[in-house]
This record gives sequence, structure tokens and C-alpha cells, in this order.
Amino acid sequence: MLKTSPQAINSLIALNEAMPDELRDTKTMRRTDTPIYEYEKTGESLFRSIYGHTAPSVQGLLDTIYPDMGWFSKTIGYGLTYGFTDILSPLETSYTLVAALIASDSPLQIQWHLDGARRAGATFEETQAVRTISMEVASLSGIKWRHGVPEVKDIVV
Repeated sequence: MLKTSPQAINSLIALNEAMPDELRDTKTMRRTDTPIYEYEKTGESLFRSIYGHTAPSVQGLLDTIYPDMGWFSKTIGYGLTYGFTDILSPLETSYTLVAALIASDSPLQIQWHLDGARRAGATFEETQAVRTISMEVASLSGIKWRHGVPEVKDIVV
């Protein structure tokens, strides 16, 4: 997960320079005429499917710490960004989020998304494999975890 917009831009410049022309995107993939309230509905649905019974408390936390964070997370994060399932399924998105969060040493959010992968249908073994591979890649990239990486739970409700 990239930390700042300049880092994202620089990374995309490097990727664009290395990518063959036939693999480059040439147009926006998302619908740009969709009203924002539709993204909010999509985000709410995806958020609830990922967080399960913990969705109200997690959303409440985000709303409490900064109301715009709660709105942005649900509407832009889960509605517009993660809710775009034309390329990745919700489960594949969960795997991607787990890997990005492991690389950014974010244990609370790692646990949320390990659990979310299980709720999306991943087996314990599949989720454990994503965690292990992500940790290996992050470690080889020089990532050090201050508080460890949460374990995959055997049963998630």
C-alpha cells in the first residue's frame, strides 16, 4: 500500500515505463457517471460482507475517530475502489489488502482483512498461504514488524 500520492505517482510512472504497450490501460475502467450515493450503497454492502458482525463497531470506530474517514472508507474505499469487481473478485481484493497491510505493518487492519478473506469464502489454508507469502515477500523487501503479524483464525463469524 502506497503511503502518499507522490509515491503512488512515481510508482505508476516506473510501472508505465516498464510495461509493454499492449498491457497499458488507455481509458478509465470505472463508470464515471455513477452518482456518489450508488458508491455509498455498494461500499456499505461490501463493508458488511468483509467485516461481518463487526461491521457496525468498525464503522463506528472510523466515524468516531474522524467522521470524514468513516464516509471516505465506506464510500470511496469500499464503494468506488474495492467495490470495482470487474477485474478482481471481493476475495482477491481481500488477499491484496492483506498483502498490502502486512507490508505496511498494520496489525489491526491485517486481522480485519484476514477475517474478511475467510468471510469471503477463503479456506483457513488459503488464507494462511496468503499471509505466509505476503510475509516472505515483505521480509525480503526489508519490512520489519514492530508488533508482529496476526495469525489466521480457524473460525470466523
